[in-house]
Amino acid sequence: MNLKKGIVYFVGAGPGDRGLITVKGAKVLAQADVVLYDHLINHMLLNSCSAHAEKICVGKRGGEPSMTQEEINGILVEKARAGNIVVRLKGGDPFLFGRGAEEAQFVSRAGLPFQVIPGVPSAIAVPAYAGIPVTDRRYASSVAMITGHEAFTKERSAIAWQEIAHAADTLVFLMGMRTLSFIVQQLIVHGREPDTPAAVIQRGTTGTQKVVAGTLESICQLVQLYALQPPGLLIVGDVVRLRHDLKWYEHMPLFGKRFIITRELQERDTLAEFLENSGAEVVPIPTIAITRPDSYQDADDAIAQLEQFSWVVFTSSNGVRYFMERLINAGKDIRSLSGRLIAAIGNGTARTLNSYYLQADLVPDEFSAEGVVQTFARRNISCVKILIPRAQKARDVLESGLIELNNDVRAVPVYKTIAPQELRHSETFKSIYPGDCIVFTSSSTVHNFFDFAPPAVLSELRHMVLACIGPVTETALRKHGYSAHIIPESYDFDSLAQAIIRYYVAQRQATNNS
Repeated sequence: MNLKKGIVYFVGAGPGDRGLITVKGAKVLAQADVVLYDHLINHMLLNSCSAHAEKICVGKRGGEPSMTQEEINGILVEKARAGNIVVRLKGGDPFLFGRGAEEAQFVSRAGLPFQVIPGVPSAIAVPAYAGIPVTDRRYASSVAMITGHEAFTKERSAIAWQEIAHAADTLVFLMGMRTLSFIVQQLIVHGREPDTPAAVIQRGTTGTQKVVAGTLESICQLVQLYALQPPGLLIVGDVVRLRHDLKWYEHMPLFGKRFIITRELQERDTLAEFLENSGAEVVPIPTIAITRPDSYQDADDAIAQLEQFSWVVFTSSNGVRYFMERLINAGKDIRSLSGRLIAAIGNGTARTLNSYYLQADLVPDEFSAEGVVQTFARRNISCVKILIPRAQKARDVLESGLIELNNDVRAVPVYKTIAPQELRHSETFKSIYPGDCIVFTSSSTVHNFFDFAPPAVLSELRHMVLACIGPVTETALRKHGYSAHIIPESYDFDSLAQAIIRYYVAQRQATNNS
């Protein structure tokens, strides 16, 4: 008999920008055993789920096979009855045109506990990202939110067009792209002035947001001219006039750019967050996955003899995390590193050490294995015993370089990189289209990308910007016949992000000056 009490949380994910999920929603998502998510949510939100969480896509995509509502309801009840914390992650707000109430009612009638965690509604956030407030004391003191999905999908629409046309100063139609011309026609026929300002916003709050603004009379033609596609939102009213002064999002340095990140993203990923906060859309296609090594024996033996080492050299954040996991597993803690000097390659590695209340004694100016060797040579560090917790397969530059300085070096694997199973499915690479820049963060990400990407994807690379974290990664890229457009001066994620910004700002300035 299962004594664990299950519960269902209906969580609003917000409209696209993953930063718009609420604090409470993010907290519950991290605790979930099972997550049922819509297709249109930002899939990077799933990075915050625990490793054991079961993730099930139940979203509906137009024209494609998908779960029925009955099947979704059944899974919610089945998983909760099994004692799981179940999160139903829905785009925007779960109770705004999302069938959230139907699902919650089904769970309630099944005798199961549930909670609703509201989300930032797309009807408010999407216009805001387009520089359009839904109310403004000078133009609008009322707003109506209307579903456009059912405009003519029912024999008799539930929308009372005569009333809706004049119901509020601002009208926001969600899910109305496919019925746009019908909606506009009904508003004009029922008395809304043809010259009323109107705007359509595609993929709002994402880095690939597109906006066209005109009037009710011209908006359909503009949407067709600029080839806007679902998902999109129509907003009607004088508040659209404010867009000229308030379109803040489109002025961000990476707005409109789509970045493909080829490494496994962490819950808190500084590179991805920096790009997103600069207006870009980030799409993860991890070509490596981090996992446990074939054996921990060497690492465990070294940890048991930790007092014998003078230095511990960490080459990456993963090295820090997996080493600390083994240290704790051995019944030890950071006190075991007392008296040991610590070197870290890169500021990111140093920050990960800080999260364990450890301070790096040495961070070389050049964030590479060569940089560590050169720094040790300059400081005449020799004849000491050095431990290097690292990947199972790694360059031997660091180990051999420190040995040449007459040090006793022991390199032990604490993790390994593998090619994710998903790379073997061509579907994985579909999200590369349309892409502006591919970011490679290690030699392994390069080699795995070229080993598994379909020919059609590889042919697109000639039209894309390629960014590498450093010269070692670019050397791997050159072996496949390509060179990098962007390489930072310092080989860490912060510097890479800054280099990407500089590249695109320079491009934009050159375009403006031409």
